[in-house]
Amino acid sequence: MDPEARERREQARAWYAIQYESIVDAVEAVLLGYGSEADRTVTVRSLVHGRLQILIQSAHLETGSHMYIRDVGSDFAHICEGSIEALTELRLVLTRKLLHELPADLSAAVAPGVERMLTEIMWGYVKSCVEKDNASVAAAPPREHRSYRLDADWYEALVEQSPYALAVFHAVNGELVAGNVGLEEMFGYSLAEFDALPNDQVYTPETPEDDFDKGVELMAGRIRSFSRETAWRHKNGHTVWCVMSNWLVRNSEGSPEYLICTFVPLSDGWGGDTHWQRADKRFRYLAQLSVDPTFIAGVDHVIRYASPATERTLGIDPEDLVGQPLTDLVLPEDQTRFLDLHDALAGRSRHTERAEIRLNRRDGQWRWFELTATNLLDVPEVEGYSFQARDVSDRKLVEQLLAQQALFDPLTNLLNRRGMLERLERALHSAAASREPLSVLYIDLDDFKQVNDRFGHEAGDEALTVAANRLAYAVGTSGIVARWGGDEFVVVIEESSPHLASTIMDRIRTALGEPIDIGSERVMLRASIGMAFTSPDDDDLTPMSLLRAADVSLYEAKAKRTAPAALTGIDQEPIAH
Repeated sequence: MDPEARERREQARAWYAIQYESIVDAVEAVLLGYGSEADRTVTVRSLVHGRLQILIQSAHLETGSHMYIRDVGSDFAHICEGSIEALTELRLVLTRKLLHELPADLSAAVAPGVERMLTEIMWGYVKSCVEKDNASVAAAPPREHRSYRLDADWYEALVEQSPYALAVFHAVNGELVAGNVGLEEMFGYSLAEFDALPNDQVYTPETPEDDFDKGVELMAGRIRSFSRETAWRHKNGHTVWCVMSNWLVRNSEGSPEYLICTFVPLSDGWGGDTHWQRADKRFRYLAQLSVDPTFIAGVDHVIRYASPATERTLGIDPEDLVGQPLTDLVLPEDQTRFLDLHDALAGRSRHTERAEIRLNRRDGQWRWFELTATNLLDVPEVEGYSFQARDVSDRKLVEQLLAQQALFDPLTNLLNRRGMLERLERALHSAAASREPLSVLYIDLDDFKQVNDRFGHEAGDEALTVAANRLAYAVGTSGIVARWGGDEFVVVIEESSPHLASTIMDRIRTALGEPIDIGSERVMLRASIGMAFTSPDDDDLTPMSLLRAADVSLYEAKAKRTAPAALTGIDQEPIAH
């Protein structure tokens, strides 16, 4: 993926973060409108909060994560009791919130992933409904009658003879396909019992929440495997602490086919350990759960320790970082800032400094981190500098997005007055350097106040939005379009010529000459256009002086018009300056 497309996807994620609560509200409203369960608002909202994170994460991957998204569809189907009307409304709401309300360039960047994700939701929703309908006609065979065997004998032998407790799940629907004796011995359940147990009877309260981000990355092929510590409830009631490792078996086409899970017990179990063993486990457990990487490096910048969160955040095995300079992770443009941070700690025991620096991921992406660095050279157990890295990329993207939003008109998604002045300033500098002419069109929708007075401001906003879209389409890539204010628009055409400007004006005439339907009414707009040109000798032109020249041309065009204002069309009298 090219860097520009990746950046637009990240900006879309930041936009979702800003609008997250409104998206949750919209989805929750749909789900609460269907089904017969009473007083379930808290339950539904909690589910929507968790599932939306999965959907947004999955929609930004280049390949799908079928099992996770289809599970979400199944959850939604359960809440709505299989209502097809609910599914239709749900898809419309998600499409509107995740695509249509985005700025156009961001929507185009994420549209394929969102459409793929919505298809997977529908798949899971409909599949859940079909299974429910089939169950009402004929009872499914008891789970105990399933063989839990794989087709290939050697594969079956590999599972059964594994030294670890092992389970094989179907990668698409999550169904238990096979397991071994070690799995039964470790948890005390038969395979049929294990398959039938709901999650809340298997996991204990000490178990952390599922790492859905890791699961999504695994399904998408971004990582080969991942492991985490979990606490499971044995059939006799005691807790079994183990490391659960997950990886995929893919078919010849590269699609996920089986999810393999192995379970390795942690020593003698949580309850039988000494105080110091439990303390050590707590430390390792917290280190595993921490989302912020921690590095210990010497004064020579060489890494002596990297916490497990490094793999999750940067995609790099902590063991691979030991012995490598921390500066290798820092983006070249931020090397000076990092060295300044490092130097600020020199000779200042227990002193802490902070700086925002970009670090490279293994996949080539970079992320913004707030590094909290502390001089711990005098601590015998450390004898180095501690760096805690907190990912602030989403905040930085939100700041960037908000800064960009300040340059755009919220109604039409065109540049606003401030944005146009900045772009015109750069265009004038470029024109002066290249000695190429530049033209500005000043467009006014005549008597637009009559639309607001007759149909109301909401209808007027709709007409303005349609006119702005047509104007942008007519100009295309040949120029820059902005809403200057009210019903006035400005177009800047770089490397222009009278012929090019005339051609674009013809396109505008055709586009704005079409009627606009608002409800059962049809609105006819007419616009006046003024024009101003630069020349190679205009060394002292400013954006405002060029716009004033176009504005003068506009009002001269209005003065020359003889047709009544109610007629449809565009009258323009361009005047060269």
